[in-house]
Amino acid sequence: MVSIYDQLESINLKDEKRYAKAYENGKYGVIDTTGKLVIPIEYDQVLILNDGRVLGTKDKQYTLYNAEWIPTNLTEVNDQLYKWDSINFDLNLNLFKVEKQGKFTLMDLNGKLLMEQFYDIIQAVSSLTPSDGLVSPVFLAANRINQEYNVDVYNLSGHSITPASYRQAAEDGYFDVVYSQLQSGEYIVSIKNKSMYDGYDLEGNLLFNAASEVSFDYSIYTVIAEKNGKYAILDKTTEAADFAYDNIQFYNEKSVIVTQKGKSGILEADGNFILPLKYDEVLDLYGVPELTEFNVKVDGQRQVIDSTGKVLFEHNCDELFKEGDYYEMRRMGEPWIIKGMSFPRT
Repeated sequence: MVSIYDQLESINLKDEKRYAKAYENGKYGVIDTTGKLVIPIEYDQVLILNDGRVLGTKDKQYTLYNAEWIPTNLTEVNDQLYKWDSINFDLNLNLFKVEKQGKFTLMDLNGKLLMEQFYDIIQAVSSLTPSDGLVSPVFLAANRINQEYNVDVYNLSGHSITPASYRQAAEDGYFDVVYSQLQSGEYIVSIKNKSMYDGYDLEGNLLFNAASEVSFDYSIYTVIAEKNGKYAILDKTTEAADFAYDNIQFYNEKSVIVTQKGKSGILEADGNFILPLKYDEVLDLYGVPELTEFNVKVDGQRQVIDSTGKVLFEHNCDELFKEGDYYEMRRMGEPWIIKGMSFPRT
């Protein structure tokens, strides 16, 4: 009797099928959604990796299956199984965790150690953005020093991206290190240094330092860092952060209001300003999700403009809606009006 043990999505396979572990008489294999056995039920354990490959273990020997279900004996890994105290596969990193005398390092699928140094703790770094179960592009390695830890951060090639260790308390086992994936596909790693944050790309280039706060804005799908009351938008890793903005706030699901030197505009997720930094204030205009009209204030006067900056009309209302071809507006505490006609809004 073959039973489905659990299901995991093989994310990067071309046909985007789902596969499942199969279990029979204490052994494991893999079946596809039709029930076809694609890996024989002969392994002590199988792991479905995030990239769709499958790692099988039998008699303490590892075999790797590619997306076409062709097996490869991991000879370089298997030859080291008795060299170390333990070797276990980490699905969050797609790497082997190697133990020696209670300390750890990592080894790739070719049997190569990523680091010569062994650490008390090695773990994947958490993401500020949805990771969809993908492998973390970085990991942290920490050694305990009295009641704190010295923390180093590495990319998956074993290259250190932090020039020196960061000291962290790691309360409740939590290290203050996160990564974010930008819309471009690039990554930024933020690590807490005392009460501030430093940011690096995956090659170890410093993008910002001593930021008081780092967050991810889903409207424009990028990292925003704050330092000394100024804000920087990090939408690419080829340039260091420029803390040039006085304020950044939500406008809609795909844009934010940006303020610089007392003037405001609207920035979209592609990094382009759809409304230039020239207005005293950008206000809400409900009912126009396509961003073709805007409610702004210029020299104390509120006005509605189109995407070219042409003034459509001026007003003095606190709330403004567009419904179809007409506008509904009011001052706080007063009746709603449509083109000058008073009526109660329900």
